[in-house]
Amino acid sequence: MQAHCPKTKAAESARREIRRQSGDSDRVDPTTLDRGGQLSHRLANGLSCVVDCGAVRWPEPVEPSLHVQIWLRGHATLRGAASAQRINPHGFVLWRLEPGCPLPTIEASACARHLALSVNCPRLLQLAGDDGRRLLERLTSASEPSMGCASSQLLRSVAELLETLADGSSGSLLRDAKCLELLARLLRAPTQSRAQALTPAQRERVLKAHQLLLADLSSPADARELARSCGLKPFRLKQGFQELYGQSMHQVFQTARMRHAWQLLASGTASVGDAGHAVGYSNLSHFGTAFRAHFGVQPRDLKRCATQGPDAAPIRGGESRHSPALTARCAP
Repeated sequence: MQAHCPKTKAAESARREIRRQSGDSDRVDPTTLDRGGQLSHRLANGLSCVVDCGAVRWPEPVEPSLHVQIWLRGHATLRGAASAQRINPHGFVLWRLEPGCPLPTIEASACARHLALSVNCPRLLQLAGDDGRRLLERLTSASEPSMGCASSQLLRSVAELLETLADGSSGSLLRDAKCLELLARLLRAPTQSRAQALTPAQRERVLKAHQLLLADLSSPADARELARSCGLKPFRLKQGFQELYGQSMHQVFQTARMRHAWQLLASGTASVGDAGHAVGYSNLSHFGTAFRAHFGVQPRDLKRCATQGPDAAPIRGGESRHSPALTARCAP
């Protein structure tokens, strides 16, 4: 008997993930591609969306504009006059671009994949009202970009937008709606300006703590011991994680162990029990609950899809348990 499935548009996302891992590319409607091989869409209200790989291609602003860059895969470095800030996968940058002003300098890794949203400031105020005004005021007063780490909800919106752009049968109205949904989530996402960034010495200590925290994914490190090992006070270490990763230490650890479990299951070589034990779960029911809360899919369904491949029989109702956010969320 086939299992029940949650109400999620997921079968194709699961197949795409398996094809991505095996090296096959998705079919993309040619109407969504421009000359550079980008996925792109432009709304009638002036909001534009571009998904690209490799180097960042900044638009030349003809009027004050908000530009958002979200990293789906790979990393980048945002360089300023006196400092540089690393942008990790699932990080994002919000920047107010002005005509005639120097464009931001972002050095992206060759394997990087990123999504950009651009809209002029008057149009943003019409679309978003007070949310848009507050963001523009924050960016103007800081004279620096704001940076943040995408939440699971924001990543879900990104993944649904990617799926919609790549779907040749999706209409313009649905693409407009997904672009606007993503913009709405970004406007309320927690951010920090580079002016609030850690000092170089503090940053190195937080990076060391991050390495120690993830050295053993089967056992969480004690926060006080971790702070003592890195020469920081516990409260400052917690602040450092928020400033550098946009998440608490617990969230960073939980995300890493769930991604590791995903990789073990997607490889097809580990059982659900092996994956759970590898990330510190002795109770597989608790592991399944945590895995589904993080990805929107049960580990046994991911294991089945990885083992049987893209031609696996669908779950009842023609859908899979796979969340549409998996493609963006689990990219290396």
